[in-house]
Amino acid sequence: MGVDRTLSIELLRPLRVRMAGREVPAGPPRQQAVLAYLALHAGTVVYRDELIDAIWGEAAPPSAVGNLHTYVSALRRVLRHDDQGDGRILLASGSGYLLDAADDQLDLRQFEGGLAKAARCRRAGSPAEALREWRDALRRWVGTPFAGMEAPFVKVERTRLATLRLAAIADIAETSQRYGNESDILAALTTLRQALEEYPLHERLAALRIDILNSRGRRADALAQFERTRRLLVDELGIEPGERLRNAYRRTLAGVSTSAVAKPWPRRSPAGSTRLPPRPGSLAGREAELAELGESLAELPSSPLVVCAIDGPPGIGKTALAVEFAHRVRERFPDGCHYLNLRGLRGPGSPLTVAEASRALATAIGGVAVAPADGLDTYRRLMADKQAFLLLDDAVDICEIRQLLVAGAGTMVVVTSRRRLGGLVVRDGAVRMSLDVLSPGEAADVLTRPLGRSRESLDGAEVDEAARLCGGLPLALSLAAEQLRAMPSPDAARLRDWLRDPRTRLSRLSPVPGSGPSWTVEEVFSWSFSDLDSDSVEVFGRLGDLEGESATAEAVAGDWPLERAGRALEELAMAGLLDWGPRGTYRINPLLHLYAAGLRHAGAVRNGHGRPGRLFGPARAGTPTRIEEKPRGNAR
Repeated sequence: MGVDRTLSIELLRPLRVRMAGREVPAGPPRQQAVLAYLALHAGTVVYRDELIDAIWGEAAPPSAVGNLHTYVSALRRVLRHDDQGDGRILLASGSGYLLDAADDQLDLRQFEGGLAKAARCRRAGSPAEALREWRDALRRWVGTPFAGMEAPFVKVERTRLATLRLAAIADIAETSQRYGNESDILAALTTLRQALEEYPLHERLAALRIDILNSRGRRADALAQFERTRRLLVDELGIEPGERLRNAYRRTLAGVSTSAVAKPWPRRSPAGSTRLPPRPGSLAGREAELAELGESLAELPSSPLVVCAIDGPPGIGKTALAVEFAHRVRERFPDGCHYLNLRGLRGPGSPLTVAEASRALATAIGGVAVAPADGLDTYRRLMADKQAFLLLDDAVDICEIRQLLVAGAGTMVVVTSRRRLGGLVVRDGAVRMSLDVLSPGEAADVLTRPLGRSRESLDGAEVDEAARLCGGLPLALSLAAEQLRAMPSPDAARLRDWLRDPRTRLSRLSPVPGSGPSWTVEEVFSWSFSDLDSDSVEVFGRLGDLEGESATAEAVAGDWPLERAGRALEELAMAGLLDWGPRGTYRINPLLHLYAAGLRHAGAVRNGHGRPGRLFGPARAGTPTRIEEKPRGNAR
């Protein structure tokens, strides 16, 4: 496919299409909606049924297929250089269509890409560059996205994009307050005021404006902002302000300023070795998953690139499965097997950027040092003729992962993440594998296998109950097995009794002192909260009030609109903290349910990074009472 570089499509406003610098009409609103949806998925085949659902939803008329064909034919005529153009920008592919447009031709992709660059700059310790990228991205927001269009997908996309925009405005304000100059702070105040005129109930923006006004000595204005926001929350939603807004109010009353002395952001250490970690000592019940990964491997070398995406809740054993598979197939890859911890939600420092990840891989694959600025180009060049295996562990940002997917002479990439990686399936043809808890028999095997022959002396019923209390979660079972093995004489009844008490169960699931670097179940759970919004954290805590281990929006909504509670549950499911059940229900692992109850009981206590800290029992030796940093290493 040859991308037509004369094309430009703008969606962050009333739709505007330009060809060779000249604006061309995109047709009536429904035809515009077809083009907008194809542009949202540019570079990907969108099947006819999906398009019909997106444009008409349940109200699709019998003539929808014919109407869609008419709209696509008209759009092909629009998307031409001139009357002699061949219309190859909009292609038919089986029962679907593909818009052949690059990211730099779509304002929406440039907007999202700018926000991603800003986040990388912030993580890399470059606040000035982050501010510049955020502002450049927001300049593309000209008006209401998809203005004039009415289609089921439009409302969802508008909400998503508005969320991104408001988060960027808040990030600019926070960064300006901590590291910006006078001009940055004044600009942030103006932007916050304008955003609050449009979204007066947005508590994070209101709290930021209160803090900045307070830091500049404008105490009366700060208190007026609080009263205005509180009154609207009570009148329109029937709720009192949240903790963030109340804290800003308290600081203002106390005359405490949150202004920080500008200081360099902490720099992270470079990516380390890409050698495979040691083989996991105990991996039970994953033979079917290993066989499925092996079937994907069989596609090589007929396919130059095979991608497998493994997701699942914290502690489910994603890394252990991927590492075991890598060790089994390493002889198939003459150019090596390479492991990289992307540190999405765990590990030392912030998540790796694409530049850091590609530089580490290029150095390992090429065997020579690579300059930071040349990492991605060098990596792509090296991979062009390689038969290599890459294990990209703990991913979060699919857009960044996508840049590391380079077809070689027969390359296999396995990506692990707590977040659902459906985007890699849709756009990159990845094989997706979502891990579930172990069966009772497999769980008992993990619990007792390290004991060797002495496992024969254990009572089977006691072992089964202890395994059940671990919720079928491989990490919990491994930690319980450590406790069992550390006893002078393995005693399943004692372990079972330890785990029976819900008040101490999670604190019991900790590494045995001296067993080497590892993490408690609570710590591993807490890492999943680093990217959640406040609604999702609040709803997770509410799950602890429920009986049983399933939930619905109605059960957790309280005084919230059902739509708001549903969005939070959906985000928790996307983050791997819940699983989807039938008819609008969500399931929660018993240990996560217990953790949620502790979070609720503690009043949603969160540490300085916005993650819930330790909630049960005393901290183990050498750890703080609340988790202040992501622990080192790799939870399996």
